[in-house]
Amino acid sequence: MSPIHERTYLVGGEILKWDGTCKTVLSPVCTRTADGEVRQVEIGSYPVMGEAQSDSELDAAVAAYDNGRGQWPTMTVAERIACMQDFVRQMVAQRATILATGGYDPGTGAGSRAVEFVGTSVTSPALLDTGGAAEATLKFINPHFKYIELTKRGYMLLDVDLSRVVCEWWHVDTVTSASSGEALGATYQVLNGANRLSTRSANQSETQPTGVGSVGLLHSAR
Repeated sequence: MSPIHERTYLVGGEILKWDGTCKTVLSPVCTRTADGEVRQVEIGSYPVMGEAQSDSELDAAVAAYDNGRGQWPTMTVAERIACMQDFVRQMVAQRATILATGGYDPGTGAGSRAVEFVGTSVTSPALLDTGGAAEATLKFINPHFKYIELTKRGYMLLDVDLSRVVCEWWHVDTVTSASSGEALGATYQVLNGANRLSTRSANQSETQPTGVGSVGLLHSAR
């Protein structure tokens, strides 16, 4: 994958060119060069803007809000949902381009750089995902997501040793009062040296939940 060097920025709905100072972005993933040196992979670079650009961004945001009389603040719920649906449609149209840029093949796992376990938020309410439409859309846009749960809240347990990392997602009955009710939602693992997830059966579970940790909206893993 070639580095991506961003030279534009967005202000008030307009994309402007940037010709000033930029910051190089390095991946935590390292590679070994021909001479044996270990070096971080360069992902790309982004503009380092200053006070003038920050002020223009703030002015644009204040103007858009317009003391609560702006376009977005005065939209109905149905109009906001329509905007988000249009955004999703446009993102779906870019799916092939995004996958090609990243060099990731969801069918074979080729191009995967690493594995990420994502826990839940603490305060966000559960999403009313009628018919599973939101989950299906997320999986379509993000084929590397192996587990998504939008309606339950709970916590995540990690069990780490030299051979593998195991992650368990536990769902609790309620987050508004003390309760011992919980159920195992899913278990995934990544083996030492692997760059992708594998499933792990419930009877392989080695961790024992002792209490509620972070709670929130979305469980996902890639």
